Amino acid sequence: MIETRQKTYNKPKSEGCHCSNPKPDGTCCNLICFERPNYFCGHLLTDTDLSKEQQYVVEKHKLYNRTLHGWGVVCGLRLTCDDECCGGIMIDEGYAIDDCGNDLVVCESLRFDVVSLLKEKGWIVGDQIYDPCKKPEDEEEVCDYTQCFYVTVCYDEESRDFTTPFVAGCRPTLTECEPTRIREGVRFDVLDKLPEENQWLKDLLKRLEGCFSIFTTGPFARALNDPDKRRILERVCENPDNIEGNEFDALNDLFCQLRGLLLLYLQKHPDKYNCKLADEIRINVFPDPYNTGGGYGQRVKEAFSSLLRLAFQHAISCALGELIPRCPGPKHAGCVVLGTVEVKGGCVTHVCNCPRKYVWSFANFFQVLIASLFGGIACEDKDEAKAMDNPSGNEAVSSLNSTTGFYGRTDQVDEEHDRHVCCREFDASCTDILALTGVNSKFLQYAGTETIRAFASMAKSVRSIFNFTDASMFSPAMLRNMDPGQFRQAIHRLGIKNISYEEVAVPSAPAHPIEELSRIGLARMAESTLVVERTPDKKIVNAYAVPPGTRKEGSKDIQARITKAETSAKEAIERAQKVEQRLAATEDYIRRLTSASGPTIEDVRQRIHDELSRTPEPREAETRTAQKRSSKRRRPPQTPEGEEGENG
Repeated sequence: MIETRQKTYNKPKSEGCHCSNPKPDGTCCNLICFERPNYFCGHLLTDTDLSKEQQYVVEKHKLYNRTLHGWGVVCGLRLTCDDECCGGIMIDEGYAIDDCGNDLVVCESLRFDVVSLLKEKGWIVGDQIYDPCKKPEDEEEVCDYTQCFYVTVCYDEESRDFTTPFVAGCRPTLTECEPTRIREGVRFDVLDKLPEENQWLKDLLKRLEGCFSIFTTGPFARALNDPDKRRILERVCENPDNIEGNEFDALNDLFCQLRGLLLLYLQKHPDKYNCKLADEIRINVFPDPYNTGGGYGQRVKEAFSSLLRLAFQHAISCALGELIPRCPGPKHAGCVVLGTVEVKGGCVTHVCNCPRKYVWSFANFFQVLIASLFGGIACEDKDEAKAMDNPSGNEAVSSLNSTTGFYGRTDQVDEEHDRHVCCREFDASCTDILALTGVNSKFLQYAGTETIRAFASMAKSVRSIFNFTDASMFSPAMLRNMDPGQFRQAIHRLGIKNISYEEVAVPSAPAHPIEELSRIGLARMAESTLVVERTPDKKIVNAYAVPPGTRKEGSKDIQARITKAETSAKEAIERAQKVEQRLAATEDYIRRLTSASGPTIEDVRQRIHDELSRTPEPREAETRTAQKRSSKRRRPPQTPEGEEGENG
């Protein structure tokens, strides 16, 4: 008889695999050790077994969501004004993922009463309760101003379909009723302050600063940056041959000090990747000048170089290790920001769908890209730090930063600032609008849809340059590693006429990323310009195509030509300005000469003619005299023909 039942093992329970940072709703958001039930014939099923199976599926789905997809809005959940109630807004159907990985699904459009919730929290300023017994003349003037709040959506569960548990025999009932269903839903909230985000970039920069602190902070860094000690080290590294044996004491003291401080640093910050780094530092000793053999200065340089090289290796190994993505649990309750509402006088006056964070995926890549680039323009960051971090007033950068949750310069991410975002007012002068509508009434339609057309054109361009189904197109990569004879035959068969050669070394230097992207694509026979990179011995190492209509010169040559043309244009403008100044001075001089009391224009012309006719004569005479003198100096000595024949 064959046993078909799976074997079971008594596995010890893992310690520490539990929810160490539970959310307010009791769910776990950190990494947990998964455990699923193992069913077998004769197994007595309990509610614990079935609940464990449900927990296994739910927690693994949440893990996939938050680690592979991230958190934010996936689609929909647009905020709009409510025409029927001034204190509410409308929220469209949509889908989002919170930072725990929970699915936030809104199945249908619904109304959310923002003002009522704000009144419960006591956040509305200037909202007074109406008193019908109060006379109109006794009413005080209310000073209302606009307040900005943020609408969020959070995960929520609801117990449904309660029933009385079944009890066998005369056993007492433990509870009156238990829910048979758990409905996953959402709840909406309003905040007066944006929730703190898990800024991985900020955490990464702090960790990298900690790795590089070996050269910036601490006793070792201070000793290394001391001016007197730096002069000694620079002399050792640049002129080691000038070091003599009588300098042993001073150099040995500096070496021992640096080595001791480096070991002290490693005691507080052990190297996690080079387990024997401290031993390598200890065996690095200062050379003895009394040992036989020359090259003492080079040995001193090698000792200091080895010490600094080990410190550099520690910093680089630490930094490369910190670049590995972490799996931290979220720090705060998982709610997703949907947008901003402005409230004034007890009513919602403005609604904008920013700032919000989107979930990037292949299914919605281009849609999320466009929404991230332009969606944040609808909001205006009121934080004073934004004005300091963005002195150029680049609104596009600020809008994108406000959308992604990161703003300001990267060298100031360690500063904490509370963001205050409100809806933006878009201004345009009547002159601009009339000018645009005068050209075409669809001016805004063209401008607003240009991005969409750009993506469509880009897709067509990519398809055209990689159309491998076209027999007239080929990949230049097949020409690599050909000798000159093979290359000539290949060019003749392909009908390539425009060829540009570039001499490169082996291996060739890597190109700039932008230039490398421009080299990607297929070439068309007899139309494309082929750029061939070859070694001095004429061996082909690389080839790429330049599209038809594009000059065959490389981007560097084109940039050099552009720079030269700009310089020539600038010089021409300066010369033209000087000529204009001279013409103006000449006109002014002529006006003075032709004034009422002065000579006429004919007299001025006659004087200029006389001057021009007289000046060339002496100059020509001097020129002829100088030419005669120079010809006499250059004339070789003449030898009589008879003497030349005799000597010859």
